[in-house]
Amino acid sequence: MVDYNLQRIVVLVIDDYPPMRRLMFQILRSLGVRKILEAESGADGVACASEHNPDVIFTDMEMSPVNGAQFTRMIRAGGDGIDPYTPIIVCSGLTRVRHVVEAREAGVHGFLVKPVSPRSVYGRLTRVIDNPPVFVRCAGYFGPERRGELRPFAGDDRRRV
Repeated sequence: MVDYNLQRIVVLVIDDYPPMRRLMFQILRSLGVRKILEAESGADGVACASEHNPDVIFTDMEMSPVNGAQFTRMIRAGGDGIDPYTPIIVCSGLTRVRHVVEAREAGVHGFLVKPVSPRSVYGRLTRVIDNPPVFVRCAGYFGPERRGELRPFAGDDRRRV
């Protein structure tokens, strides 16, 4: 299943539930990732990202005092040496549309539903490697293009007046 050599990437896993962090650690190890950082809250994740500059971040949504959406907005804001373009993937058991929309509006690259599997984690990792998104900045948002890939448009532009 593993076609990529993931030994040199640095992955940060943020989850307030220690068994989930252990599971993600084991999955990432099985995929060949050798440097795995862990944090138990969004606030700790920001500090860790600032210090270690991970290549990819997996975060839970429901944490305190800083949840996954707040964490993502902090990363997208940059500062403290943090790369605002770092791929962020949410792993959450909160699967209602409003949770997915909240994560997307915060600027995440993807959403994984718990329980995760090695195949789903690998799929998200390879997606951000193979298809790095275009980033956009507009009023109130900075992050990956939320509509998916940008394609040429050959028709009337409805937004023109």
